[in-house]
This record gives sequence, structure tokens and C-alpha cells, in this order.
Amino acid sequence: MPSWGLLFFASVSVLGTLAVMPLGPDVRALESLGLAAVAVYVSLGREAPRFRAALFLALVAAAGNAEFHQRNQQDLTEHRTARYAATLLERENEGDGSSSLTLALDNGAVVQARVRDEVPPAGARLIVRGRLGPFDEARNPGEPSEREMERERGLDGRLDSAAIVCIRGASWNARIALSRVRLKRRAGARWPWRSM
Repeated sequence: MPSWGLLFFASVSVLGTLAVMPLGPDVRALESLGLAAVAVYVSLGREAPRFRAALFLALVAAAGNAEFHQRNQQDLTEHRTARYAATLLERENEGDGSSSLTLALDNGAVVQARVRDEVPPAGARLIVRGRLGPFDEARNPGEPSEREMERERGLDGRLDSAAIVCIRGASWNARIALSRVRLKRRAGARWPWRSM
């Protein structure tokens, strides 16, 4: 495999994922150009046929994976107030003393909640209580749908009247690490290497 092969595989995977996602016309045009370039390379490239076939399979696999996950996205329906186990992905302090939280529920949904409780750092495992429900659809023809806009941000719904019942520990992933970095930057925390 050429030294730049991993970059090709990563680019092809992104293109395959974007191929099945809802995109705006400007991004769709760029994505179509990328797919055309991959098609020309796979059919006319000078690299080994196995490498070009592997690139094509990576494109198809990424598109299939994205389509599978898109079909399995949960369309939340309104639920009664209940308790949910969740991981705190992000938190943002609001000016009115409340905090806006992004929570990954154990059932797979990623939801937004607003609480007035003391909020632990990102990565905390929580039990939260609230009423789970979807974002609103467009009210009038031609208007943007809040549900679609929030889904593009990675949110499936919201947890209304939310409260943190208990904190059960912590977990860790890349999204949590990025959230902690953003929170420190917003708070104006000094970074150790800046003081040198």
C-alpha cells in the first residue's frame, strides 16, 4: 500500500458517509465532485488493482454503515416522566444559573436537557429524571424543521423538566475530552504551556 494510502481510505470513508446523508446543495456539489474523482481513480488509476478495489469497498462500506445508522436513528415519541441512565457528554452554563446538557442515554439516544442542579464534569455517569420527547417538526410548509436541524447537530430529542437524581461514576471518550477542553477555554483557564 502506498504511504498516502491511509489518507485515501479516510477520505473515501468520509465521502461514502456523506453520500447517504442529507446535505445542502453546496456541500452536495463538493461531495459529488469527490465521488467522481474516486470513480475516475478507481477505474483508471495506476496503483495495484487490489488497492483500487479496496478503496471502492471502503466507499461502499462507509455508505452502507451510514445508511444503516440513519435508518436505525430513533424517532423519539413523547414519554411520561421517567428515570434514565446517561453519560454526560457536554455541559454549558447558561446565564440564568441553569446548565444545558448533552446526554447520551443508555438506550442510544442523544438528548439535550436543561437542569438547575450542580453539574458534574463531562464524562459523568448519571441517573436523570425527565420527560423524553422529540424536537418539533416544521409548523408551516417551507419552514425549517427544528427536528432536522438538531439531528444534524447529533441530537435525537430533549429531556424536559430534567433533574439529576444521582451521579454513578465516570466514563471517558474523545467527545468528552473535547468537551472538557472547550469548557476550560470558555472559563478562561490558563494552559500550562502558555505560561512558559
